[in-house]
Amino acid sequence: MSLHFTEVSSSHKMAVRCDICKRLYASVSILKVHLRTHTGERPFPCSECPKSFTSSGDLSRHSRSHSGARPFECQTCGKAFTDRGNLNRHKRIHSQEKPYSCDECGMTFSNRFHVNSHMLIHTGEKPFKCEECGQTFRHSSALNVHKLIHNGEKLYSCDQCDKKFLRKRALVAHRRVHDKLKLFNCEYCGKNYTYRSGLAKHRLSHTKEMRIPCEQCGKVFYSRTHFKNHQCCHKKNLKMPCRGDKSC
Repeated sequence: MSLHFTEVSSSHKMAVRCDICKRLYASVSILKVHLRTHTGERPFPCSECPKSFTSSGDLSRHSRSHSGARPFECQTCGKAFTDRGNLNRHKRIHSQEKPYSCDECGMTFSNRFHVNSHMLIHTGEKPFKCEECGQTFRHSSALNVHKLIHNGEKLYSCDQCDKKFLRKRALVAHRRVHDKLKLFNCEYCGKNYTYRSGLAKHRLSHTKEMRIPCEQCGKVFYSRTHFKNHQCCHKKNLKMPCRGDKSC
């Protein structure tokens, strides 16, 4: 495997940068492991399942998923982890420590992975390409989600109805309907909404950014639904009462 890297200097002592995705690493040996994510090489197979890994450390951590072992426990909240690295990253939630900074803008982060992801914003690099349509992405996770569009697979199912979703965050948002959660509050009148989009539409009634005038009578509406209901006031031979009589 040929190496693709550039030596760089950094405030948080990273020494080499991957020339393919621009991520920074502390040593060439760590970079070699990282390059396997680009080549697809996974030389460490699990003896319990078909999965294989790019490093022996990843294999060791994965093996604990079969044994159920979580030997690294947070002394603050009691949460346990399969490896010490995840525990150390978790501890920064409590300490609010952000030891890694971006050399371009100075923004700070709690772990090196977030720095690497953030750097792609400055470089404009999108190293992960969809083989089906050619669309590119900054992160492999975004590419994996995008691929589901092509194969039609929806991995996230609601346990209270038959709906399925491509993204976990879409499922989380959908569950608010069942839980009757309305997390988005209007600062003008206090009305609550399940979705941010619903709140955004409602705000127009206060800010009057959307004005829909009736061409027949000149009345102005700030909701497309109210406008459509109002139109029945002008129609003849109605078979049912006007639903928008309050708007008429």
